[in-house]
Amino acid sequence: MPPPLYAPRPLSDPFLSWGPHVRRWAARRIGLKLLTWQAWVVDRMLEVDPATGRLRYREILLSVARRNGKTSILRALVGWVTEESPIWMRSLNGSYTKDQALITFNAASVDLTPLGCEANAAGTRIGIGYIGSPRRHIYVSGRAAGWRGLGQDLVMLDEVQEQRDEEAWAAAEPMIRTSRNGLLLAIGTASVSDHAVLAKRLYDRGILAIGQPDSDPRYAAFIWEGVTDDDDGIRAANPATADDLLTMDVLRATRRSQTPARFVSETLNRWIVDPLMAWSPPGAWDACADRGSVAPITRPTFAVDVSPSWQRGSIAVAAHDDDAERIHIEVAKDWPETGRPVDEGAVILEVRRLTRQYPRSVIGYDPQSAIAAAMKRLADEDLPVVAVGGTEFRAACAGFLGHVVTGRIRHRSDAVLDSAVRLAARSEDAEAWRFVRRRSAGHIDALVAATIAVHLSEQPPPPRPAIY
Repeated sequence: MPPPLYAPRPLSDPFLSWGPHVRRWAARRIGLKLLTWQAWVVDRMLEVDPATGRLRYREILLSVARRNGKTSILRALVGWVTEESPIWMRSLNGSYTKDQALITFNAASVDLTPLGCEANAAGTRIGIGYIGSPRRHIYVSGRAAGWRGLGQDLVMLDEVQEQRDEEAWAAAEPMIRTSRNGLLLAIGTASVSDHAVLAKRLYDRGILAIGQPDSDPRYAAFIWEGVTDDDDGIRAANPATADDLLTMDVLRATRRSQTPARFVSETLNRWIVDPLMAWSPPGAWDACADRGSVAPITRPTFAVDVSPSWQRGSIAVAAHDDDAERIHIEVAKDWPETGRPVDEGAVILEVRRLTRQYPRSVIGYDPQSAIAAAMKRLADEDLPVVAVGGTEFRAACAGFLGHVVTGRIRHRSDAVLDSAVRLAARSEDAEAWRFVRRRSAGHIDALVAATIAVHLSEQPPPPRPAIY
């Protein structure tokens, strides 16, 4: 049962995995039969790269709506490590609070103490293991600075959306560096909190990995997300409905029992800052998807945008089809997040190339963006670059929404653009609104660039030089 958002595909068919070993151990030793979706994800998480003999993935995000049985996956992994795993001896479960750590600890204790394991719940480092055995699973909570120095084979960050900074990931990643099959697994649900910094970044990284798996080959994201608010969206975010662990009547009722924000984040597992800040109706963007859409070569318009932190950048292109009924958009050039700032020189070099290749086209930019100063210098050279800001940018945003709602936009479900669309928030203005970076749940440079490109595509073409 693959999730709606999943990256990447197995290396072979059939593929090598330690997952079946985990599932058989769980059924044999603790009587735990994993649900269909749980079995699927365990097999994919523990896929082996036949070229190296190691686990294919080193870092994984598992994101699914609440109450679908994430804890059962942890129970199976903890027990397998503690008893017989040939690839792991030491494992750790990190939680933001001790109460959360105790939830998974108590579940594992019920499984393993009847088998003879010792479970110690004292102090901030709770542990489970056999007396005299080097195998050990520990639970830690609180500030992640205290976890450093603990070498591990498997590190699991439970309820990752509760982590209010990236300290836990920074502390956990070095723990697995010397392990041949080290794995860092983040598990959680979408959130409406502005403090869910780590979960937001892992989600954004996952969306990009889905579209560009070769750029991040040892990272995988398994995301069950409902992009619409109807029954299809609920089922997409709640795979446990297939095994009747959850029923549709109960999940439908959460639309009334929860606040709109909680329903979207916890039942649909969809990232937004606040439903009131969502810029388009649910499902409208996905309805515009057409993987076969091709940009017409006549008078394309471009726009460039770079995130305020210089972590990402995009150039988008927009072009009308021959009868002007549809507007094709796509990301023409992407500078992904690499841990280093985007090279301003590379961006400007690409802009110059486009002005030469498409001399009748214009290239837009937001005068408040990080790349604005460099674009203004190009304007001083009389290159066809155009600033779209202030009231004009607000009009561009409103026009873009109108085209999405009416289905006039056509896009190829590009991972970079899809990510920006899902993470974007609008300003609080009821009418003259605009996309707002600081309220958004991640980078929206691709969406800003696409919005400006579409706006410029609807303006009259620049006058051609007259011949006398």
